Amino acid sequence: EGSNVWDDVRIILLDEYGLKDDPNSKYTRFIVPADKVDELKDLVKTPITYKTDPDFSVNYLKDKPVDMRLIERPLFGRRILHVLSPLRWDGKTDHAWFLHECDSNFKAMWKTVNHFPECHHYILVPLYHDIPDDRDNVTLWRFPYATSVYRHRTEFNAKVLRRYFDVRGIDIDFVFCHQPELLGNIKSSMCTSRYGFKMHYFSFFHWVDSKKSRHTNTARTLVRQLEAIMDGDYFFFHTDWSSHFIKINKDREVIEHVLEKYHNKMRYMPLGVDRWPDPEPIPLPRNKKILLFNHRWNKTTGITKMLNWTKELGDDYVIWITDPNARKSKPVLRELDRLHVQYISDIAEYRYLIENSYAAICFVDDYATWNLSVQDGISLNIPTLVYRNPENFV
Repeated sequence: EGSNVWDDVRIILLDEYGLKDDPNSKYTRFIVPADKVDELKDLVKTPITYKTDPDFSVNYLKDKPVDMRLIERPLFGRRILHVLSPLRWDGKTDHAWFLHECDSNFKAMWKTVNHFPECHHYILVPLYHDIPDDRDNVTLWRFPYATSVYRHRTEFNAKVLRRYFDVRGIDIDFVFCHQPELLGNIKSSMCTSRYGFKMHYFSFFHWVDSKKSRHTNTARTLVRQLEAIMDGDYFFFHTDWSSHFIKINKDREVIEHVLEKYHNKMRYMPLGVDRWPDPEPIPLPRNKKILLFNHRWNKTTGITKMLNWTKELGDDYVIWITDPNARKSKPVLRELDRLHVQYISDIAEYRYLIENSYAAICFVDDYATWNLSVQDGISLNIPTLVYRNPENFV
């Protein structure tokens, strides 16, 4: 109890089955004698029960068989720590509820979890959420994220992180940091507890500090982003346009030098739409053409344009806004007859809403934080209005 399950499995495989460690691997791959292959295939079908220290909530195997296909993968048994960049909240206080179903950054992180089923994933999740905790290779740790996107770029509680596990006894192989500005804080916290601890750090840029994306009265975090590029093993952009926007700063020469010098670390994270479940009907406005605005209620998603461009529409149209924070907006409160605010958490019901909408609205003519949501309507074959001119659509 309290030991590493993979160490236990390794002892069994080495002592009872005569296997040898793969010298090129870190206790996760084995050299299997030919006459032992069939016997091992029967072994991994046998349920293995593992108990752990409840203070850590580690949950590797619960009466589940080990999949031989996962054992054969090179990253089998590796541990990944995920630091999120939560965006969608129902409220703005520190007690706000995290809306993970419609958070594009969370969806991007979850894709990496699905991509590495052979690894164990430690995920720092917000304090208040209803993220399903039903995977044996996933451990959710509640973490006090700032609910303000501005504060979250600079605030990180290292004491809470160290409270969950002792890095002297648990190896973390990779850190997937979805808020690159915090990478230095995370590395400092890890190395302070275990001097010389070697991990691989990957930064995922969902936002780049630029004059196009930064409000004039907010602090710049460009230096912290450049630090993540220089100090991590790899960094991931959405597209080439991320490089373009990050260069739109007064320090352009410095930025270009950093991107050129560390270009070999740059990767892209293409974000696609997950497979849709069958639609589940929900009540919809009767005799209305629904124009769907399924984006964050934020200036960078084009809310000002959306309100101006749709104000002359007739009574047969209704704008359906999916971000619950729009309820507190004065323009919305003044025009509740044509603006409908309702958050749909169930994916099957959300699909029904999209497929029964007249069109979706999205603005991508300049810097925009629409991310994955613009693909929802397109993937379900409803018209999606885009660009500067509302006559353009895909």
